[in-house]
Amino acid sequence: MDALERVAKIEAVVSPVLEAHGLSLVELQWRREGRRWVLRFYVDKAGGLGVGDCQRFSG
Repeated sequence: MDALERVAKIEAVVSPVLEAHGLSLVELQWRREGRRWVLRFYVDKAGGLGVGDCQRFSG
């Protein structure tokens, strides 16, 4: 499985979870940084995103 396929699968799983919390996925990155792989989610919502939104999603 290449990186693009992996990102598409992750996005398919994560998007419904985000939407359930009123958030939308802006960008998803799966990339190698040094010796490890890092997965980053960039999210937003109508009216802007607050710290509490980030805490709920990351917890």
